[in-house]
Amino acid sequence: MPIRMQRRLGVLYEQVDNGYMASGRAMPPLLQLARPMPLDPSVRADLIMRIEDTRQAKARQASGAIQIAASIRDIGYKPDDSTVDRYLSVDTLKTIAQCREAGHPLADWHKALDAMPDIDKKGF
Repeated sequence: MPIRMQRRLGVLYEQVDNGYMASGRAMPPLLQLARPMPLDPSVRADLIMRIEDTRQAKARQASGAIQIAASIRDIGYKPDDSTVDRYLSVDTLKTIAQCREAGHPLADWHKALDAMPDIDKKGF
């Protein structure tokens, strides 16, 4: 395997590993919002901080996922668009199904991936 491909795969595997390791600790607990509680100033300040931490963690996860997808694209392993669209349309994908049921907007993966620069421009 050419050294350039080894470097690219190394970066990709590291991105995936970092994303996997971070996913378990990235979301601050917000379960206490499901229960009634007094909202004194310190509790309110803590909740606001946790909500903001959660928002930032979600943004980091989304950015990381796009970077991984861009790396896969740039090393030539990206599946064709119809395969990805077909996969994302499957109703048995629990997370996507829950998002659709809740009426959450789903980003167009084509646009997100197109916005990522080619890794060749980063010098890998």
